[in-house]
Amino acid sequence: MSRLVLFILLFVCFQVSAQRKFEIWNKNQLTNKINERILVKVAQKVQYATKSSNLDVAYGEAYVGDRPRNWLEYGIGFRLAKIQPVNNVWITENRTMFYANLSQPVKDFKFTLSNRMEYRAFEQLEDHFRYRQSLKLQCPKLVSWGLQFYTSEESYVKLNGAGTHLWRLYGGLDAYSRKNFKLSAYYGLQKSKLIGHWIDSDIMGINLSFFI
Repeated sequence: MSRLVLFILLFVCFQVSAQRKFEIWNKNQLTNKINERILVKVAQKVQYATKSSNLDVAYGEAYVGDRPRNWLEYGIGFRLAKIQPVNNVWITENRTMFYANLSQPVKDFKFTLSNRMEYRAFEQLEDHFRYRQSLKLQCPKLVSWGLQFYTSEESYVKLNGAGTHLWRLYGGLDAYSRKNFKLSAYYGLQKSKLIGHWIDSDIMGINLSFFI
């Protein structure tokens, strides 16, 4: 079943990629629960643009979070990223992040509201603060080991006067989910603002999550 879903997602993505920018994303994350409240997360991600056959973004990040309640998690994180927007010139970004996530189950569904304040420091570009918000809806599991559909949206607002410059809508599937491992696949629509113009992109992503 999961292979069929992945095949359908890949087919749809490659059909639309001829008209718009198409990217393949992969993220791998490890979460270590230190005690009943403290979590440490480390992750790495790559974003690959099919038309240019180049990596657009590659980063590593780490978070330390506190979960005082089942419905609340907050913490701090840091990301080191390499961005290649034009002419094969890599730009280095150092990002400090503060986040707070609120979650609430409604029957067999789960809503999660994520908030994150970021300070983005660049070598060549203007440093700025940015706010990210995301709302995610997880559907009930179809079987005990996974097959859980979800949808989410997220937007990014630059606080230097530029306003909203990035927006994404996702539809995904937790294809396999156990205590120590989760495999997720998703399809995303992205709108990004560049020099006053909005650019549409299609995204196909795979996430691997490990828990210890």
